[in-house]
Parts: sequence; C-alpha cells; structure tokens
Amino acid sequence: MEEANKVMVISFDKDQKIRELSSQLHHANKQLEACQEQLRTIMACMEEHTQCLSTTVESVVSNVKQVESQQHEISGHC
Repeated sequence: MEEANKVMVISFDKDQKIRELSSQLHHANKQLEACQEQLRTIMACMEEHTQCLSTTVESVVSNVKQVESQQHEISGHC
C-alpha cells in the first residue's frame, strides 16, 4: 500500500472513531439529562412530603398540648 493511502486509511479510521465517540457522548448526555430531570422530580416530591410531614407533626404537637392542658384543668378542679 502506498504511504498516502495508509495515511488516508488511518485518517478515515480516526474520523470514524471520533464520530462513534461523539455519538456515544451525545447518548450519554441525553441519559444524564433524563436522570437529572428524574432527580429534580424526586427532590420536589421529597420537599412536598417533608412539608406535609412537618404540618402533621405540628398538628400532633398542638393536639398533645391541648390534651395536656385539658388534663391539667381537669386535675386542677378536683
């Protein structure tokens, strides 16, 4: 094979490899974007759930204080 042909074949192989790697990188970036979107959705759901739990805990604490206060009033009248 002539030297010029060898160079062309090597150049073609390199170009082919670059295209393959670029395609793989593009695919990986798309997967990353999808994972990031899923993570954002999960984090938003967790935040909403945390707020809900916080509200529930506040309500329970308030109810316990109210019951304790009522018990104290009842025991104070005896």
